[in-house]
Amino acid sequence: MLKIKEAILNGVSLEGDKKEQFNKILQESEKLSVKYAENVKDATSKFEKLITNKKDIDGLPTTTLGLAAQIAASKRHENVTAENGPSILTLDDPSFLSIMQHAKNRSLREEFYRAHLTRASYGDLDNTSTIDQILKLRLEKAKLLGYNNYAELSMTTKMATIDKAEKLLENLRTASWNAAIHEDIKNFCKNQLAKEANDFSLWDVYFWIKEELRTTIFSLPKVMEGLFKLVKMLFGVDIESADGVAPFGNWNSDVKFYCMKDSSGNPISYFYLDPYSRPSERQGGAWMVEAVFPRHAKLPIAHIVAIKHRQWGSSQAL
Repeated sequence: MLKIKEAILNGVSLEGDKKEQFNKILQESEKLSVKYAENVKDATSKFEKLITNKKDIDGLPTTTLGLAAQIAASKRHENVTAENGPSILTLDDPSFLSIMQHAKNRSLREEFYRAHLTRASYGDLDNTSTIDQILKLRLEKAKLLGYNNYAELSMTTKMATIDKAEKLLENLRTASWNAAIHEDIKNFCKNQLAKEANDFSLWDVYFWIKEELRTTIFSLPKVMEGLFKLVKMLFGVDIESADGVAPFGNWNSDVKFYCMKDSSGNPISYFYLDPYSRPSERQGGAWMVEAVFPRHAKLPIAHIVAIKHRQWGSSQAL
């Protein structure tokens, strides 16, 4: 039944002018979605800040400084070191999140928070009209298929209803309200006699709630080793390096290919791990997708993308 429902939602039951209009909506929606994502990516890549005064980046961990030095070196700045700079900070996730959590320079946190929040919202990369067009096309699509709005259409393949979804959102809002206003964090900030205690803002939140020790003692190799041991303990599955048999090769020296084997040592699946952020080469964010579907190959192959800090010098990626 679900397959039939999906076919109907893909316009299989439409005919004539409605079918043609539906196909145009799908094509235009795809173009707009690509444009939206490209604008966000380009706006993220476009923003960068050159830092020459070490005091301005006080508090940033060595991995972030290493990444910033790498970028500065790639822009042909001379005598670049992770410790002394010059440094170029960006809105790419590893850089941005580290600034929010560790930068003691409050004005720097504010600048990056506002820049990140307003990406692709002005100038040549403004996504406002793109969003409006996407919403308009979604409504047209829903009405062609006999629904009052896109929310109704979306819910037809889900177990939830609009009323239940709205109720869940309200329950979450109520339950999380006290945590969201950060009273405990504000009080902690006051106890530390911080200057921002009486003017606590959103760019102060991550800085004051960070648990730096817990996040910096784990290097990526240690985390992967622990994860593989846990998988074996829970599921009896061994995970081994298999770079030599990677079907698509390793498109970057940091990319690794792994084989998952059952208790008898027989391969049951494979996956690529692309752990480090490369803002100039691919869109930001972390995800997992199927690279090869089982019906196209004997065994499934997945693709895991992360946004960890790239190694700089002898420092470990965290």
